[in-house]
Amino acid sequence: TSSQLALINDVQAYLGEVLIAAIPGAHWVIYKGSKREFRNGLTMLEVGRRGGPLPVRDVVYKEALGIVLSGREVAVDTLSSWVLEELAALA
Repeated sequence: TSSQLALINDVQAYLGEVLIAAIPGAHWVIYKGSKREFRNGLTMLEVGRRGGPLPVRDVVYKEALGIVLSGREVAVDTLSSWVLEELAALA
């Protein structure tokens, strides 16, 4: 629903701001890749890692979709574990 998509956007923004606060120099960018890149125009988080910016929305959307399609409960540590993994990878 539109309210679910709005919630995904809000969670993306929150996770991004958590990472910006924790990673010096991290900032939001609009992704630009090759002409055929499906992520062109998406908001991502530039954190200075190899492989390009972090697709924060993709992580949140994947988790939300998995919950909706499988009917499983929300795991309380899924997104916080992802944030900790990303921080560890940058250390």
